[in-house]
Amino acid sequence: MRNLSLALALLVFILATLEFLANVHAVDRILLFGLPDPFGAIEGEGRIASLAWSFTALGSPEIVASFAAAMLTYAVLARHFSAAIFLIVGIAGGAVAGYVAKAAFAWLRPHHLPGSYSMLHTSFPSGHALLAALLFGSIAVFAIRATPYRLPKICALGAAIGLTVLVGLSRIYLRTHWPSDVIAGWAFAYLWLSLATAVSFGALSSASTAVFRSRSNAVAEGEDQPLRH
Repeated sequence: MRNLSLALALLVFILATLEFLANVHAVDRILLFGLPDPFGAIEGEGRIASLAWSFTALGSPEIVASFAAAMLTYAVLARHFSAAIFLIVGIAGGAVAGYVAKAAFAWLRPHHLPGSYSMLHTSFPSGHALLAALLFGSIAVFAIRATPYRLPKICALGAAIGLTVLVGLSRIYLRTHWPSDVIAGWAFAYLWLSLATAVSFGALSSASTAVFRSRSNAVAEGEDQPLRH
């Protein structure tokens, strides 16, 4: 099941990339459900716009960095070093990789149409959608690993997905991104968090621990053996 979800996420990211490279946005316009094409953030001050700006702030680099730093500090002080590694690889590493991808795609073909010069080079994938998914996904991973009970796990996962979706939808509503930007950000974050989980808690971490222990045992056994002349 997990391999299937990873394959689907990779497929979604590839399809979103092809939609971006084609620069046609036929699928994007279907997913906009009547909203105008993105030409830059709207300036409206209505309740819906204010709410959208509030949700979009949850994916801002400042907010995500603040929460990640607080979580990392707690993990280090509590000596949860696997969790600390997960945060560094998952959020910090994912953010760096995502923004490298943004710079690469923007260099190939600036995404926004003329008139949104301040947002050229920052289009694909959506940084806010990516960062929100990395942050809330990491919190969900911690919550799921912290409890053996099913209901809290479901609630944590549901809250993470809900907040991530709201941040992404706010970016579309505010006309700062095409839907393919947001979808690519979500897919990229899921793939990266899966890698971070494997490195920090999963098979890769277990394998490295086993190798370290085997080497330590070999050294200990060698010290116990008498010297042969």
